[in-house]
Amino acid sequence: MADLIDHEGNEVAASSGGLFESNDLLSSASRTNFVEHYNRKTFMFPHGLCGHPLLAIPSLVALADRLGSTGNSYWSNGSIEVDSGWDKGEKKAGVLAKAISEIASNDSLVMLKGVVRDPVVGPFLKTVLNRIVELVGPKLEHDMIDARATILIASPKRITTYHADADVNFLMQIAGDKDFSVFDHNDRKLVTEAEAERFLLGEHAAIRFRPEQQQHAVTHDLRPGYGAHVPCLAPHWAQNGNAMSVAISFNFDLRSIRQRTNVYKVNHHLRRLGLHPALPGNHVWADQLKHRSAEALLGARHLIRSAQHPFHHGDRESLTS
Repeated sequence: MADLIDHEGNEVAASSGGLFESNDLLSSASRTNFVEHYNRKTFMFPHGLCGHPLLAIPSLVALADRLGSTGNSYWSNGSIEVDSGWDKGEKKAGVLAKAISEIASNDSLVMLKGVVRDPVVGPFLKTVLNRIVELVGPKLEHDMIDARATILIASPKRITTYHADADVNFLMQIAGDKDFSVFDHNDRKLVTEAEAERFLLGEHAAIRFRPEQQQHAVTHDLRPGYGAHVPCLAPHWAQNGNAMSVAISFNFDLRSIRQRTNVYKVNHHLRRLGLHPALPGNHVWADQLKHRSAEALLGARHLIRSAQHPFHHGDRESLTS
């Protein structure tokens, strides 16, 4: 299998730094779950990332220093509830390295993003990403657009608020433990079609937690050396145990989700014209037509912007990079 492709379209050599072999990170014994349940249902799996020196707190403090303002990182501090959302407690300024060094007592969640671009820890994380693609196989390899990793460091008892993501996620616990609740994205009582549409069109809080839903969650007892798979749009939340937590989220953007988003965009505009378009998945040919139309319009807008601003080459950072 070819190595992952970076944001500039260049092949990146995946190296574990000589400490861990690829098969030690994720055993082939997990292949059946990865192949059969990928992006369909949540499942747990063992991993071999624990004990890597690059994932120890001193190394993560140094990583935060290296990332500086380029990593698009996130820091939330203070009391958080399941339904609080990402804005509550978010710090707009501060020293992330200090927050991480004091994580055992400061009631915080720190998310280090854009870490695959780091020259020290990046090669190791790319090794893991490549191994995930190898285990899942063509369903992921032929569908993925991009791959990322986010390192999550959180205080004891800290809650990670209920949310969904527009990518597939393999969350691996490195230190500490958590109760990790994942909800079925295909259950329209849990994630309605309207919520999915609003979410993919940019309303990040569209998929909301309702207490009566908790009985339908699959709750994993996530401990060091184990991971959990979260399909696209599957809502989830977590509460840490009595120790600080370190985990890594490995994420993949998919062409299929990009197409679904484009179908929702076209449907949204058609409804404004008084029409009643078919939902995504009802008619393959209609979905493909809507997708191509949206992509063509996006390309035309890009050409117009490029003509208006020929010397601007800004690169928008993804919320989950």
